Amino acid sequence: EDVTVEKLADISAMSSRNFARIFVKELRITPIKYIEKLRIEAACRYLTDTQFSMDEVANACGFKNSINMNRIFLKTFNVTPSHYRKNFSTSFSHPNQY
Repeated sequence: EDVTVEKLADISAMSSRNFARIFVKELRITPIKYIEKLRIEAACRYLTDTQFSMDEVANACGFKNSINMNRIFLKTFNVTPSHYRKNFSTSFSHPNQY
């Protein structure tokens, strides 16, 4: 399910604007940036610990598509997801360990 500020605000019984204001006040980051941060962290785990395709990783982590994930990875780490995987992945010699 796609996580949005509007959905989080609805769950919190607040307007989107009020939710975002309180969120920033408490966490010092916008809800959108926080959601993006969580998606990037999840993608890093998938990239290093699985053999999922880029499309599968993007889908599992809530990105619109692998192109969107690629753009955000470049902005965040200055490397593509493929390059990140190549440099930081764990050994795939035991495919049944997960």
